[in-house]
Amino acid sequence: MQKKNEFEIYIYRITYTNFSGIVHEFSAKQVQDFCYINNLKAVPEIYYGYAKNINPEIKHDENFSNNLLQYLSDIYLDKQCPLSKNKIPNEGIVIRIESFDLQVYKHKSFIFLKQETKLLDKQINNIEE
Repeated sequence: MQKKNEFEIYIYRITYTNFSGIVHEFSAKQVQDFCYINNLKAVPEIYYGYAKNINPEIKHDENFSNNLLQYLSDIYLDKQCPLSKNKIPNEGIVIRIESFDLQVYKHKSFIFLKQETKLLDKQINNIEE
């Protein structure tokens, strides 16, 4: 249990750079497994599988991507992060297309973006930059 003035670290991404400088990005499954094996906390995985199987009620037509994004946004965005005691909003949704040419898409919560903008206006750097 997290105590006052303590924080926890959750792993969301792991890369490995070989001696030739080639970077390998771990798959989402590999990140979860690595964290489990090494007794580390991984960012909770909500779903792993094909996008078409997330909600069978979403029609697989030309609007599928927009409808899926709206569905996920309604469920997960602009709500408080359940992992934080500080009442901060969920940052967003990450969708990864795991293939040889990994593609990663991040859709940030409007409330999170608003908070992030306020910090940037105060010239408070984002720790990810």
